[in-house]
Amino acid sequence: MKKEELKLTQEWDKTFPKSEKVDHCKVTFVNRYGITLAADMYVPKGAEGKLPAIAVCGPFGAVKEQCSGLYAQTMAERGFVTIAFDPSFTGESGGNVRFMASPDINTEDFMAAVDFLSLCDKVDPERIGIIGICGWGGMALNTAALDTRIKATVASTMYDMTRVNAKGYFDSEDSEEARYQKRAAMCAQRLADLKAGEYTLGGGVVDPRSACDARRQGSLLLLWQGCLCRYGEGQQVHGQQGTADHPRLLQSGTYQGKPGSVRL
Repeated sequence: MKKEELKLTQEWDKTFPKSEKVDHCKVTFVNRYGITLAADMYVPKGAEGKLPAIAVCGPFGAVKEQCSGLYAQTMAERGFVTIAFDPSFTGESGGNVRFMASPDINTEDFMAAVDFLSLCDKVDPERIGIIGICGWGGMALNTAALDTRIKATVASTMYDMTRVNAKGYFDSEDSEEARYQKRAAMCAQRLADLKAGEYTLGGGVVDPRSACDARRQGSLLLLWQGCLCRYGEGQQVHGQQGTADHPRLLQSGTYQGKPGSVRL
């Protein structure tokens, strides 16, 4: 299968310190939509034989240099081969248009990560698990329901993405009229994007710090439908200039009521 040639940063660019207990490298693999995904791979130093493995992703809109990378590195310190990957359309991974999200494609991203680990000569293919963080907890559960190769699943989340899109935060928009208006707004946005010749981003806040400072510390602020959430793991990295997080396209609202969309 042909891989897209990705521009991968080789120096350490994470929001957390590099562990002396693990070896790190960049890897790539292709999902069944033909999108090439980029990942950081962490292997326990001095490990011998085939090890259990874990694929990690999330939070929704984040990249592997942030929270998922820290999870992956920590689990590698505990004896697992791990990968933290950027989803399709995000970070160093391929796919266009950028910052799009799809429950179908993102579930396939996790399955493609399991493909990669299953064929890795360092991994015991009978001992593979996945971790989904925040919004990606639902993706992890969706994937585990489909993929019999996954032996353990962790959903580290307090966020039911489908419910929030369908009913609003704290069920504040739990009515047929409110859901209709939301779908109507998304349909109108499609035409507005076509007229403007570009896609509108939803969420994201201006980062007042320099790019250098943003790489090292700061808070990920995700502004979405008037709700301000603080994650404490953000950085400006991989292509979204002038913001502290990685906003989604407004059309990522296809999670609302979509067959096959993630549920917790």
